[in-house]
Amino acid sequence: MQQRFDGSWVRRQGAPGGTFELIGCVGSSSTFPYRGTFLLTTQGGAELRGTVSGTVGAAINPVPLDFELTVTDATKRFRGATGTIVFDGRWFPGEPFMGPNPISGSLVAVLQGADGQAIAL
Repeated sequence: MQQRFDGSWVRRQGAPGGTFELIGCVGSSSTFPYRGTFLLTTQGGAELRGTVSGTVGAAINPVPLDFELTVTDATKRFRGATGTIVFDGRWFPGEPFMGPNPISGSLVAVLQGADGQAIAL
């Protein structure tokens, strides 16, 4: 079943962050595996794209979301970046269950630029 998660994020310092979009499919096994793609865009228009994998938890309200985002393409200040972003979140489905509902959580990035230096979101 296809599942899409859209959200916004702020940097730890409270500075503007940007938006993210996860689009994938949830498997029907007992662990509800999730696989798909992501797009993370900063307020300045820099983008990180790649693959997402992880699990959508079986608990309801909130539903645990545990994803690893692997960067495969990047633009602007992220050009040449590699690495991963871990999303540890919670989805609060309401009625209707498949409608737009809030999510919250944290993004922890371990990114390197083309020069090997660490890059912050």
